Amino acid sequence: MSKVPSSERSSRWSSHGLGFLSLILLLGLGLRIISVSSPYFVDGPAHVHAIETGTLFIQPPGYFLFNWCGLFISRITDLSAARAVIVMNISFSEVGLVCFALLSRRRLRELDALFITACFAVSPMLWFIADIHSTYAAMSFFAPLLFLSFEEWNSIELGTVFWALMMGFRPSDGVFALPWVVWQSLRYPWFSRLRGMICALLGVSLWWIPTARHFGSLLAPIISSRTQVRGLAHGVLAGQHSAHALLDQVRVLTGMLLGWGLLLPFACWAISVCSWRSRPLFSILLWTLPGLGFFCLYYVADPVYVAYFLGPGLLAAALWLSMKGIRLRIPLYLVSTTVCLVYMLTAQPVSGTSKVVPVLNAYLFKFSCWSLQHRYAPRLATLVGACGQTGVQGLCDVSTPP
Repeated sequence: MSKVPSSERSSRWSSHGLGFLSLILLLGLGLRIISVSSPYFVDGPAHVHAIETGTLFIQPPGYFLFNWCGLFISRITDLSAARAVIVMNISFSEVGLVCFALLSRRRLRELDALFITACFAVSPMLWFIADIHSTYAAMSFFAPLLFLSFEEWNSIELGTVFWALMMGFRPSDGVFALPWVVWQSLRYPWFSRLRGMICALLGVSLWWIPTARHFGSLLAPIISSRTQVRGLAHGVLAGQHSAHALLDQVRVLTGMLLGWGLLLPFACWAISVCSWRSRPLFSILLWTLPGLGFFCLYYVADPVYVAYFLGPGLLAAALWLSMKGIRLRIPLYLVSTTVCLVYMLTAQPVSGTSKVVPVLNAYLFKFSCWSLQHRYAPRLATLVGACGQTGVQGLCDVSTPP
């Protein structure tokens, strides 16, 4: 894979580029503000309750760091717990957008960096996670930040600290990123690696010690999380070979479709095929593969789980497209951005007797602005009336399409 000429790559923006970038950032912020919801999605109400009561823990792995940050924002701003979480998540999303723009500018021509940043801003899944009261929005920030820390700033100390904090917000995603962090550290001398390990241990201790105390033992964060996941897992590696295992792939594919839009085939091609000829793409492959394998083969509850690799995936698509003609790239970016924006602003649950309708409502149409405003988050088992059947795993609820 040929490289973009160094004369066309820079960490600096032109005055016009900076102006357009500012508009993209304002657009992203405005879109997220107009679609803010009250707590309803998955663990959102539990997070808000933990912050309101000061307990700061929910079910394993506890999410102490996320809840503590929500409590801190609530105290210093005098906002309710629900509003504090929204402020935190929208801030993560916006600062993550800035980090993604900086990373893209260092890898791409300015025009390509602007367009792929716009795709990030209106990505339905990245937009959705900023407006719910859960931990996923932090991943849209930490993912590009870690790439900047290790690959652009060449700081193993910053990289390992940010990885430790990322793991504090979503421990599973931190585990998925660990092979990538180890691979990145191999570029550094032994003394630098030692400093990185110390920084990582100090960062992890900030949330591990309170979590261990809460659950009763030093290894409780691992044991309790493993027990919970093993009880819910329904993938092939969990010994399941039914429709439940197949639905894991549906959830993952839905998450990637809503994250990458029309750039999905290009992101998949760049990560899976071209990564062996390009170190930047191989880096994104190594970042993506552990979590993707776990989600497809063992356990994934919702499409939002893929949030941690959506940003790098968009960058992979842009890196591959940057080698193609401008007559392909720019129209594709424009159409993809438009489709994502239209989806978020207009998509609603559908009605009908087809067996496909419940799948569409459960896995596709519950991630739009309408769903945010109407607190619409049904489980497939609820929509097909299977909650009482033996072997149906996961939560059921009373949500039904209008």
